[in-house]
Amino acid sequence: MRQMRKTKRVIMKIKVKLDSKKSEVEVAEGSTVDELLEKLGINRETVLVRLNKEICTEEEKLKPGDTIEIIRAVTGG
Repeated sequence: MRQMRKTKRVIMKIKVKLDSKKSEVEVAEGSTVDELLEKLGINRETVLVRLNKEICTEEEKLKPGDTIEIIRAVTGG
């Protein structure tokens, strides 16, 4: 019988600010900004993301204790 090796998923907490509401979100270690947005149900095409006060791309990897600010694009005419 073949033994299955258990893979341990390390969870980390990221601080998120969205619409002036602050929260902590748990994500797997090595997650990207894009994966965080997907987890939150946010379309990446409609927001600007700041990682630790710097504008970043969706491919940016998150680290424990990072702070993410999600800014919604406002359109109109």
